[in-house]
Amino acid sequence: MNDQDNAETHNAGGRQRLWVALLALLVVLSAAAAAYGLWHVGHRQERLAAQVEQLQAGIRQEESAAQALREQQQVTQAALDKLRAEAYRDTLVRVAVEADSLVRIAHYHLSFAYDLPGAIDALAAAEQRLQGIDDSRLLAVKTQLAGTLRALREVRAPDIAQLALRLQDWSARVEELPVARVATAVPSPAPLQTSHWKTLLQGLWAELKTLVAIRHRDETVVPLLPPAQQYFLYQNLRLELEAARLSVLRRDARAFHASLGTARSWIKRYFDVQAAPTTALLEALDALEQTDIAPPLPELSSLQALLHDLIQSEAGTFSNGTTPP
Repeated sequence: MNDQDNAETHNAGGRQRLWVALLALLVVLSAAAAAYGLWHVGHRQERLAAQVEQLQAGIRQEESAAQALREQQQVTQAALDKLRAEAYRDTLVRVAVEADSLVRIAHYHLSFAYDLPGAIDALAAAEQRLQGIDDSRLLAVKTQLAGTLRALREVRAPDIAQLALRLQDWSARVEELPVARVATAVPSPAPLQTSHWKTLLQGLWAELKTLVAIRHRDETVVPLLPPAQQYFLYQNLRLELEAARLSVLRRDARAFHASLGTARSWIKRYFDVQAAPTTALLEALDALEQTDIAPPLPELSSLQALLHDLIQSEAGTFSNGTTPP
């Protein structure tokens, strides 16, 4: 083997060793890179695990805070519900008291003044106050109130003032009635409801008996009563009409119809029923006789009792601090 061959052989061995060294270096570098990658991944996982733990700890804290907040909200809501219930109960009692006062006003209008429009206005105001509260405890009161209002509106009450004026007008015009040509004594007036009028009529009758003389005549036409007797006849009729007027103002139907009946009887017996003024008065009395001056009215006691029981019940519950059902 010559020198050239030895040199080639030596170069080939060197190249082989170089490649081996390069491969070894690549293996080392790959191993180092893999080791670094593993270390980096592990380190990142540790960081991620720490972050997850931190997040979980924060969530647990937030959940605890949220639970505390919910508990506080429940306590606050319970307090608000209690205050709202107390305020509602107070409103319910206040409105019921206002309605009760209005019903009492309506009772006054009906019992003492026989004022149907005033009573209807008061009950309508009470109904309006109760409409603002939708509560089953007011159902019975609202039903009773609506029925009472409906019954009152159906009552056909007469015009008392107009009736009294008509009777007063006729009382002032009784002397327009011509006396009949009948020889008889003026009748004793029927007892009136008022002691003052009864005493007055009894005195007039006692005086009239001293003036009237009953005579039996054979003439077919009998002269008129003397002026003095006619005067007391007119006065008796005037007082009877006045008694009817007072009965109208008192809504005393029994005394009213009794006075009208007596006046009608006297007119037919002692006055000329063919004369126009007499006929007009008889027609007026017949029309008055058909008038019901005191039609029956619905009673308010049951409505007042319902309101009174409701007020007592709810006010007592409110004072005990309990909540409504």
